[in-house]
Amino acid sequence: MNVCYGDILMYRLPVSNLSTSISFKRFWELRADENDIHGTLPDVTVPSADALDRAMELIKKNARKH
Repeated sequence: MNVCYGDILMYRLPVSNLSTSISFKRFWELRADENDIHGTLPDVTVPSADALDRAMELIKKNARKH
């Protein structure tokens, strides 16, 4: 992630008595900014409908190398 959250506060909800947390700090990866927020970028980009087939191809290809 280019941006992650941390330094959490733990507290208990008064009515339900459930424990919960909330972070109050945002940490940026070096050279990231508000316009560059995304998760991990894939090594191989494929449409989601083809993702499993492509993953299996890559696994089989890699297995033959070992």
